[in-house]
Amino acid sequence: MVGAFTSVGGLAFTVYKGTQEWKKWKRERHVLKRAEVAAEVLVTTLRFLSGLQQIASPWITGEGRDDQSPPPTSERDRRQRDIEALAKILAQRWESFAPTSNAFVAAWEHAEVFLPAGVMDFLEKIWKARASIKSNQHTHIVQARQGGDNPKFFEGGLGDEVELKLLDLRKEAKEILRPLAQMMIE
Repeated sequence: MVGAFTSVGGLAFTVYKGTQEWKKWKRERHVLKRAEVAAEVLVTTLRFLSGLQQIASPWITGEGRDDQSPPPTSERDRRQRDIEALAKILAQRWESFAPTSNAFVAAWEHAEVFLPAGVMDFLEKIWKARASIKSNQHTHIVQARQGGDNPKFFEGGLGDEVELKLLDLRKEAKEILRPLAQMMIE
């Protein structure tokens, strides 16, 4: 009889230990997956921010040089040609940025499953910065086509203000996501 109790006790202990080991393995797997997703989100976010920096760059080097029209005869015509060239260049930049933007959205979806809510707030902040840049660029073009020129929209879409904001977001991305990506399983 004592042997039966001992074997039942031994079996219960083995089941208990096995359950504990399984729970530990499950926790470690979750931490590892969280770190993998954080790394993916960090890399994708940094690429996204780099792409936004390229879009928001006021420097135009060789882009849009396929215009073979005769030189403008008046200052107004020259300005109109320059605005149309800028509009075309910005449209091309946004179009080439689409795959990077799509990758950011996909990474954001993974983050929603595995990362803390604070990360979602940060990713939304980046998305709003993207929307602000695009909106300011569009408003600048529309106003310039109508003969207006509000430097606020240029600076908000193409100037140093945008560059500084994107650099701050890049720094913040590293501060928020790098620790999650570098989590060690204890």
